[in-house]
Amino acid sequence: MKRRSFLLSLGFLLAPNIGGASSATSLRPRARPLAFQDKSLSRLIAERKLAGEVGLCCVTLDQGKLVEQKNANSAFAPASVLKIFTALYALDVLGKDFSYETRVVHDGQLRDGIIHGNLYLIGQGDPSFDTDMMVSLVKSITEKGIRGVTGQFYYCDGLSSNIPYIDGGQRPQAGYNPSVGGLNLNFNRIFFEWRKTGNKTQVSLDARGRTHRPKVKSISLDVSAEQTQTYAYRSDATSERWTVAKRSLRKDGGVWLPVRQPGRYFAEVFSFLAKDMGLALPDPKPHHFPKVPVHKIAVHKSAPLFSIVRYMLKHSMNLSAECLGRSATQALGGDTSNLRASAMRMQEWATIWLGLKDAVFVDHSGLGEASRISAKSMCAGLVKANKLWPSFMPLLRSIRPRDINGEIDETVPSSIKAKTGTLYFVSSLAGYMESEGKPPMAFAIFSQNLEKRKIWKANNPLERPSGSKTWNRTARSLQHSLLTRWRLL
Repeated sequence: MKRRSFLLSLGFLLAPNIGGASSATSLRPRARPLAFQDKSLSRLIAERKLAGEVGLCCVTLDQGKLVEQKNANSAFAPASVLKIFTALYALDVLGKDFSYETRVVHDGQLRDGIIHGNLYLIGQGDPSFDTDMMVSLVKSITEKGIRGVTGQFYYCDGLSSNIPYIDGGQRPQAGYNPSVGGLNLNFNRIFFEWRKTGNKTQVSLDARGRTHRPKVKSISLDVSAEQTQTYAYRSDATSERWTVAKRSLRKDGGVWLPVRQPGRYFAEVFSFLAKDMGLALPDPKPHHFPKVPVHKIAVHKSAPLFSIVRYMLKHSMNLSAECLGRSATQALGGDTSNLRASAMRMQEWATIWLGLKDAVFVDHSGLGEASRISAKSMCAGLVKANKLWPSFMPLLRSIRPRDINGEIDETVPSSIKAKTGTLYFVSSLAGYMESEGKPPMAFAIFSQNLEKRKIWKANNPLERPSGSKTWNRTARSLQHSLLTRWRLL
């Protein structure tokens, strides 16, 4: 492990109160509503009539003293709550100031605006790169007077392999289940737009940004009057093809669809923009890193990792989580050829530094339903994380507490910083809470009905399962009831 991690861990062992959260205390008692704290925990859960399992744990943040628990040792699918550990993993291994670089280099000589040699587009796994950033990157090249290339145009993946999707069990059109590569653009999604004109439907695909809407040749879409499922997808070595049911395109609209071959998509958009700005390039081809000496033409540096982590946690970006996790595993010399192997390296890290002895990670985003963790282990990890990285808690999203009716509840001043997680029939919430007059706490609430997920996947996995929306809404209502209970206990 890194020396910084070892020293931080040593500091944690010697000084158990380092970096603990503080909470203002008030000498004036507050009137307490009786709706939550005077009921038994079992009754509170039973009243929600949530079919499935519920596991929860709440502990004090300074000493890890138990406040309340139920099924705290049972294993649950964490969903996107797993991103908490991915964020810590990346920050510890890579450092908060780490930046991704996307480079353009050549291996020849530049004479009179022509590169006599090959041009290379080299990625490092930046999950935040978008079309507007690419416009700036291409401009920085053409502004140097470069107009052509005599050799080939290659794109090079900075990681060991491209992964076509995060979880193979998702619907094909799920934009939150994109491919993962070393060259990522627009979170590896392409924009599908349709316009109705009488009985005709006009469709388009583009990698749109604020000022440009680049097209790509290798991704196509057709509208089918006979197709029953909403979307169908197929691909081969040179193309990706979508078919959408005409019945689903009732009004004008648009949606981002996932891209499964991200390197080629990235390079095609680069080539489109370059041509538009006066730089003609041959068709892009995949390539490994050049072994000959190369000359830098342009480079794009991402925002610092700290900012990428904040955005990833706020918007629960699955691609960002997978890229961050793979980058950290690569930095440790681990296997990044598939997400499970990389996630196992993160699991080992979490076992050593956070004590997550019962955790099982199959990816870095929580999209795969086979990941597992108990509420007790989640709380223990949160307590240790706060001691080791006291600057981490503010990165989590602020949660507004709600009452039994779903209304914002400000009766008891409090601060909740947490991460949510949602799959069909899986809901989770974990983080930190500070309330007036009480010690700060760490908590984890997990709900799941894996039997309903199993039935859905066996019968109709290409469409949203019936009843999932109501189930997840009920699970979230239970979470807010528990938070209110703990604020008042």
